[in-house]
Amino acid sequence: MAQRYFNWTLAIVLVVGVVVLAVAALSLHKWQRSVLAEESLPLGVQAFEAGDWEEAAKQIGRYLVINGNDVERLLMYGEAQLKTRPSASNNVHQAISAYSSVLRLDGSHTEAARRLIEIYLGLSAADRSIGRSPGEAELKARRFLESHDDPVVRRFLALALIQQRNLAEAQKTLLDLIAEHPDHVPAYELMGMLAAENPEDANKPANYWFEEAVSRNPQSAWAHILRGGFLRRNGDLPNAMADFERAASLDLSDTGAHLRLIAELIQARAYDQAREQIAAFRAKKPTDTDLWRYWALLALQTGSEQEMETVAREGLKALATYPWDFMPWAAELFIRTKHFDEAAEGIQQMQAKNVQPGRCAFLEGYLSQQQGRLQEATASWRRAIALGYQSRQDLVWRGHPPLVRMSLASALRQRGDLSSAVEELRLLVSEMPNYPQANLALAQLLAQTEDWPGVLEQARLVQRYVPDQKEATVLELQARMRILAGQGDSAVTRTAWQDIEATLAELGGSGGDVGQIRLLEAQAALFQGRSADATALLDQLQTDPAVGLSAVLLRAQLSANEGDMAQAVSLLRETMQRHPQSVEPVRQLALLLNQQGDRAACEAAVQDALAAMQGANRRSLGMLLAELYASWGQNERLYEWLTELATQFPDDVEPKRRLLTLERVIGDPAQAQTIVDQIKAIEGQGGRQWRVEQARVWILSDDFQSYYSQIVRLLQENLLAGPDDRASRLLLAAAHEKAGELQMALTMYRELLQRWPDDMSVIARMVQTLYKAGDDEEAQRMLDRAQSRDLYDPDIQRLRLHGHLRRALAADSDARRDALASASDILRELVRKDPNDTLAGLRLVSTLAAQKKYEEAQGVLDEVKVRDPQSVSVVVSQVQLYVDRGDAEAALRLCDETISRRDDVFGRMLRGTTYVTLKRYDEARADFDRVVALEPAKAEVWLVRSDFFRQTGRLDLAVSDIEKALELEPESLPVQRRALALFLDSGDATLLERGEGLLDKALQANPGDIELKLSKAQSLLRRETAPATEQARRLLREITAESPKLPRAWVLLCALELREDEVGEAMDAALQGLAHNPQNRQLLLLKAQAEGRRSPMLAVPTLRGLVDGDPNDTNVVTQLANAYVRSDRPQEAVRVLRQHVAALKDPARKQGEVALASVLYDVGEADEAGAIFRRLVQAEPDNAAVVLTWARSLASQERWAEAKAVIADWRSTRPNDLSVSATFARYLVAGAEKPGLEVAEELLRADLQSHPRSAGLLHLLANVTATTGRPEEAMALNRRIIEMDPNDVFALNSLAWLLCEEQSQYAKALELANRGLKMRPEYIDLIDTRGVIHYRMGHLDQALEDLTRCIELYPGNAPAKASTHFHLARVYAEMGRTADAIRHVQQALDLHRQSRQTTDPAQRKSVLSEEDLADAERLLNQLQKGVG
Repeated sequence: MAQRYFNWTLAIVLVVGVVVLAVAALSLHKWQRSVLAEESLPLGVQAFEAGDWEEAAKQIGRYLVINGNDVERLLMYGEAQLKTRPSASNNVHQAISAYSSVLRLDGSHTEAARRLIEIYLGLSAADRSIGRSPGEAELKARRFLESHDDPVVRRFLALALIQQRNLAEAQKTLLDLIAEHPDHVPAYELMGMLAAENPEDANKPANYWFEEAVSRNPQSAWAHILRGGFLRRNGDLPNAMADFERAASLDLSDTGAHLRLIAELIQARAYDQAREQIAAFRAKKPTDTDLWRYWALLALQTGSEQEMETVAREGLKALATYPWDFMPWAAELFIRTKHFDEAAEGIQQMQAKNVQPGRCAFLEGYLSQQQGRLQEATASWRRAIALGYQSRQDLVWRGHPPLVRMSLASALRQRGDLSSAVEELRLLVSEMPNYPQANLALAQLLAQTEDWPGVLEQARLVQRYVPDQKEATVLELQARMRILAGQGDSAVTRTAWQDIEATLAELGGSGGDVGQIRLLEAQAALFQGRSADATALLDQLQTDPAVGLSAVLLRAQLSANEGDMAQAVSLLRETMQRHPQSVEPVRQLALLLNQQGDRAACEAAVQDALAAMQGANRRSLGMLLAELYASWGQNERLYEWLTELATQFPDDVEPKRRLLTLERVIGDPAQAQTIVDQIKAIEGQGGRQWRVEQARVWILSDDFQSYYSQIVRLLQENLLAGPDDRASRLLLAAAHEKAGELQMALTMYRELLQRWPDDMSVIARMVQTLYKAGDDEEAQRMLDRAQSRDLYDPDIQRLRLHGHLRRALAADSDARRDALASASDILRELVRKDPNDTLAGLRLVSTLAAQKKYEEAQGVLDEVKVRDPQSVSVVVSQVQLYVDRGDAEAALRLCDETISRRDDVFGRMLRGTTYVTLKRYDEARADFDRVVALEPAKAEVWLVRSDFFRQTGRLDLAVSDIEKALELEPESLPVQRRALALFLDSGDATLLERGEGLLDKALQANPGDIELKLSKAQSLLRRETAPATEQARRLLREITAESPKLPRAWVLLCALELREDEVGEAMDAALQGLAHNPQNRQLLLLKAQAEGRRSPMLAVPTLRGLVDGDPNDTNVVTQLANAYVRSDRPQEAVRVLRQHVAALKDPARKQGEVALASVLYDVGEADEAGAIFRRLVQAEPDNAAVVLTWARSLASQERWAEAKAVIADWRSTRPNDLSVSATFARYLVAGAEKPGLEVAEELLRADLQSHPRSAGLLHLLANVTATTGRPEEAMALNRRIIEMDPNDVFALNSLAWLLCEEQSQYAKALELANRGLKMRPEYIDLIDTRGVIHYRMGHLDQALEDLTRCIELYPGNAPAKASTHFHLARVYAEMGRTADAIRHVQQALDLHRQSRQTTDPAQRKSVLSEEDLADAERLLNQLQKGVG
């Protein structure tokens, strides 16, 4: 065959051509990008100068892609991002990135540093879109100030410290700043604020600093403005105005100062002067948005419609390029001036741009209200609240904010829905506790509903803020009189009446409303039974039209009190004819007739009045009739009437909600759901009340468990929209409690009490739940606090007794004896007052038995038996009394008699439990077997026996029973939770896998269940692999986004980041969690840990704050002391602990002394430390924790002999107790120091003499022998473990490693590694071992695969990664891939150094052995020199 010719010349030309084209294309692309960037710059600058921030950010951003080192444009880009609307977190992050880039390029750039710190401080609305981060602000400020001095940055540092409540250091920072920069006026204001808020800690009063500002800076407008503001706030308006006038005559070129002057003048109601300054400011900066917002505020406050219209039109014209920050103000001004079309147009433009959606919804509601469309107004205002718009947001700018909840409550009141209006005002009061107008509005509304204790509380709150508020005084007097009227005659009430009359006389003499005061005096006389005085006063009011109706109603009440019912009825009927649309005469007549027992006349009176009523009054009277039917027990008539009301008022929620309280409706799920759907249709998807009612219907349903996750989701949505929604939080707590999620229920109750600390119904429910959860101590603390605040509720008294009993039964020695005696006295009195109170009698029996007063106990029990001899509770009490007396035979005999009468579940459970108490487990097993045999179709009996098996260490049988329960009720969430608790906590690989599968199934059925999601996250974290860790991280972020008020999710996320050594992410998680849960101690502790990782002293302020919050928390005090020790301030640590111990009482004092003694060893005070430990051990010789802490403290100081002696003393009296010696040995093995290993080996060999088959001891000893260079012994020990348990993967791994590295038995080692990985495919250490085996065998590709897999699985910067990087480097070196080998060996050495350099002792460890470290350094040296 002829040889083919190949044209090599042509091929080379083609290849060269392709390369040239590729290079040309790349160059062209770069050139195009460069040209685009250069074209973008002038467009961006033009947009920036015009105030078109969005376009400016876009164009300058394009330019910076190519020219990222242009400092001037980076600053412009950051500012444009911050001013872009709508502002999102991404805009702020882009600004942060820009300012950070400037500082990387020029570390001395003051403007960039200031802006960056401002963002972290959250000093503007845009900055706050990512939340405050004062810790980061502090860090950035300190870094900048290390090499540059800037007074503004120093002031920002002080502000960051204030936000973190580190007030002492903030004060020192400000004092130094003022001393070095006396012309920096804003620093004086901060000092004045600190002094005003914390006068006890201030070295000078607040006014001193404002005076100093002016004294040192007499020509500073800022100084005069700030002093004037201080004087205005403290009521000295003349001198304040003098300062403002002086400021106006000085240099106002500083924009901030000039705007502050305008704001202060508006607040001082000096409107003409404010207009002068507005005109002056407008002349120099006509397009400043803040100027127009202040001018709008002035127009709103003065009420000038002409000025409002002018400001709206001129402002929109001046800000035409970028009007979005002013647009909401313009819309409101247009509404106020009745230019509704222009207002609607502005709102539509904002909605299209998605600018301030919450405020847009508020303005829509305001527009609807002004146009008379109340239903649309309420819907819009509810949507505004759901979007996160709250009344306090307007306080930044307004003197009298429109208050979205106030507006909503007003509309609801006008529609007759008083209960919803009250709920909204309660939320407003908790949202804005310092806004007395809200309290006053709530007091007025509560007076309409006759909630007089509530009126009294709110009126007094108003008086606290505005002492001379006469309307609040009148309401307070009305409430006091109504409350006193029902308390009878006594010295206390007579004194109270005298005080009321004195107040009325004072009001009359101060020019108050004479008619109103006379009416109150008449009421006071009436309530005290002084009829003649009341009549005389009412006669004086006959001609006063302002109080005419009220006076007639009071006269009718007077006639009724005197027994002249006919006169009272006649007066009320006449009044009804004169005032046919008034509800009050009808209400009073109906109640009077009802009091006489004439129900027919009562109903007829209301029905007749209803025929003439219209609108909201008709609705109010209809609800009165419903109340009457309910009080008469006429449930059928009530149902019919409420149904009719719901039809007459289809848009009214209240009749429908009342229907949902009726058993007839709740018993008909379809009808209940229809009503809920009707409420939802009225409120819309974002409504609150339909969610509450839907949740209530589901909670009361037979199928509660299947609805549980949906209930939680609905109520959490309500709470996200309104965190102070009391009804939703109570229902959510009830749902958690019913589902058995007691800790979640307690979280809800705690959050309720943070908002309503004196709410007795919440206190009672929380105490009950605490008892149910077994937390008697906190329950008792709550009851004590209630008593100390003189709070009273009937339920609380019984709970106090219950708590006293439980606390008595748990107390120690003398305290226990005293508490039991007190409880017995209370119970004896209860039984004496009511001999039929069986519960009190049985409690007295158990209390007396606890005091070993068995005869008296039996006597009481015998008396109870006479009344109810076969009561289940009586039988249980008698059995328990026999057991307490040590009469097991009698206890079992009674159990037998109970079973002989009826062999049912109760009898068998009683005897089985008794056998367990007596530790007769075989017989208990027989009874629990019988329980299962009696009712095998009930999942609960299998759960009970499973718990018994788990308690007695029979995991296999416990699992079998839980599986049976799952088989019976596979979809039951409570059963699944019990199973998950068993499987996931078992430590068994197979059960863990089973648990994870069950968890996934439960989550599939209940995707919104927060508890299941948290369990899933914890399950993933247990795997300790990178993919699982990342999955857990995503899940926790999802949970925190859905439920930001759930601290556990933030705690897990923060702990995860700390475990991964992602300190910045951990700090972010802690701060975000604290933004929603500011008092959560776990999050504060985690924040301190994150701070401590950076520098121990950074954790000190947080830990100090925790100590201030609970000075008795020894754990936190110990952490604070440790932070001082790690900061080389050991004496400070000792001082803190000494103070702490001195303030404690036993038993808490002992824990504090343990902490003190440990630190004393650290600071070299060994004699005192040892003396403390010896005294503690002598006092409590069985306290293992003290012994262990003592031994560890000695070991940490390398006092090995003393440590060994401490453990030996413990073991000498407890030869079979491994808890202390084995735990201490494990501690020593982890430390890996040679003397410590010798002590550990001695302890382990001694323990193995008595426990030769303890796998845990054998593992530890194998570790010691391997570490100390005795591989043969280590292999023998691992073989012993495998003989006992062939599935012990830890022993398989250790043995495989030793066979490979010590005996070169690669085939046998590989067989063991493969065997282990079949059982635990993701056991990272074993994968690493197999990779090394493959490397030794020359299987380089397989070694590479295993070791690469390890790197993928290791989470974050796990220290153990260092060894795998080193092993991988050796593989790459063998393969000739030098660059990869160098990279991995450097990573191994870097990880090793990082682990040794950390400031946290708990994180400091060697991750490479000395031999591997030397080999790694040698390998790196050879690779870098090119040596094979």
